[in-house]
Amino acid sequence: MADGFSGLTTISTVILRVRNLVATREFYERTLGLRVQTSVPGLVFYHAGPVALALHQPEHAVDVVTSGLTEVVFDVPDIHVAHSALAAKGVKFLSEPRVVSTDAASELWVAPFRDPEGHLLSIIQRKARR
Repeated sequence: MADGFSGLTTISTVILRVRNLVATREFYERTLGLRVQTSVPGLVFYHAGPVALALHQPEHAVDVVTSGLTEVVFDVPDIHVAHSALAAKGVKFLSEPRVVSTDAASELWVAPFRDPEGHLLSIIQRKARR
């Protein structure tokens, strides 16, 4: 590391390219409850903890990245409560909450779904093993 660079260590923003910014904003704001941090024409940033989430509608539809290449993961304190609340708001989950990995101390639970643009999202919870 002679130049002082030791590698990338922190994600600051996840940008999702969308075809319809208005409809996608409605999903993120009304359904998921995210608060707008700032916006400019074609681009909106949300408060999302230490990582900013941005939606970007390119000028040309051909510039939209193929759906499903990005996954945004949201930690939740209780995956079953979050799953039920989002499902009640119309979120169509790809599966029920399920364990995807375990270690001696915990289990990682996940429930994936897609937004209106087809981006893969999921909610996760790490539960202590009993």
